Amino acid sequence: MDDFQDALRSWKSGPLSYFFGITNNGFILFHPGYRPLHGTQLKRYYRHVDVDEVEQSLDFILNPHTALPNYNSSLRRMMIDRLTA
Repeated sequence: MDDFQDALRSWKSGPLSYFFGITNNGFILFHPGYRPLHGTQLKRYYRHVDVDEVEQSLDFILNPHTALPNYNSSLRRMMIDRLTA
């Protein structure tokens, strides 16, 4: 993981931008909003944080009944399929 982050540091990014990586299943590898620890305890499902839980499109609407992210969102699908907008 450190090798990925070291390689990405050489890229120029703007003051409000950041890098993150996902697996081919849409789970987070590294992300500034990914925090697998709660205090000193490792979270129970820290390896299964979906990209839609930390990244949302502009038209994102949270389901008030389930409070779950939309796992079929176009943003998530495009990132997994490596498509550009």
